[in-house]
Amino acid sequence: MEKIIADISKLPNGEKKIFKQYKNLNFEINIKWNRKKIYFSIKYYRFSFELADFRITRDPFMSFIARYPNYSLYGKSSKTSNKVLSNKYAIKLLEYKNPEIKFDKGNFSFKCRLKRRNLNELETITLYFKKLSDDVFNS
Repeated sequence: MEKIIADISKLPNGEKKIFKQYKNLNFEINIKWNRKKIYFSIKYYRFSFELADFRITRDPFMSFIARYPNYSLYGKSSKTSNKVLSNKYAIKLLEYKNPEIKFDKGNFSFKCRLKRRNLNELETITLYFKKLSDDVFNS
């Protein structure tokens, strides 16, 4: 991850894709950046079991109106989606800009957008996502 942070610091824009293995799961990290923003996504894929598909996002309009974070669940509510919503790491991940936690066809993923000055958050996001997936799928 340090190499990616160094590349983002040096280059004004670009894109990187990394494939790694963590605890018998394959994951893919996609980072695309320009002068001001970083678009980050991380995905675990090829789960051996089928679960109901869902997508969790933060609803910025309702959060502004209600003055507290409001999350939207798209898809079927299930035991897994409830575990994700009640997990402390998922709540921390959903605090980023344009967050989306998704389980679709055996792929578990997270997407967000960062400002370039928050470059060091990439390692934190990766760590939170690994811990979230461990808590939800290995418990």
